[in-house]
Amino acid sequence: MTSTVLCFQHCDRSTNILCFQVPAKCPLCGASTETTESRIPPFVIESPLTNAMSHPFSIIVKPTCQQFLQGYKDGDNLHIGVTTSNGHVYEYDEDGVCSSSEEWKSCLAVSVLYSQSYGSWRSQWDDQLLEFANRPDWSSERYDESTHNCFDFVLGFLRTLPLGLSPLNVSSKAELCQELVKSHTVKLGKYITIYKKIEDYGYVCMPANSD
Repeated sequence: MTSTVLCFQHCDRSTNILCFQVPAKCPLCGASTETTESRIPPFVIESPLTNAMSHPFSIIVKPTCQQFLQGYKDGDNLHIGVTTSNGHVYEYDEDGVCSSSEEWKSCLAVSVLYSQSYGSWRSQWDDQLLEFANRPDWSSERYDESTHNCFDFVLGFLRTLPLGLSPLNVSSKAELCQELVKSHTVKLGKYITIYKKIEDYGYVCMPANSD
């Protein structure tokens, strides 16, 4: 279970205070946060992590082991999969292809289809994904951690989509990593850093104009 990050300003308009629970005393001025009014009341900082079930037609990313907010370290291996029109996950690993969403409740999700394409492509997407996942290429025997893995599975499926249907344009695993992982994990990395500092110290003070 992860905690919700809150943000508020108490006495200084140039400083945001981030926390899981508002401290009894302001860490800047020492006044009680219960008896003195905050400049900006606490509000929730939206997490870049989400439940895969809430993101149909998407590529999803999570650590191979642990979770992003629980045990993950920069440089750890990542695992990716594809969601159906109902948010169920298809993933490929040493056990072959499986369809489950239990371990994808705190992941990074990147939409593959333009939203206006959802209706016309709903059944075709699922049929095509099922057909692709059942190909002999994705048996457990053919899995290789380096040369035939989850990234190859996702890239292979993306290549089956008609041109112009998706905002993504990738032709190799390197481009897939650049487009999906690197470009979408910068914000996530900042969020993880803040989250862990709050876990360690109870709160974090940051300039109000910082991203």
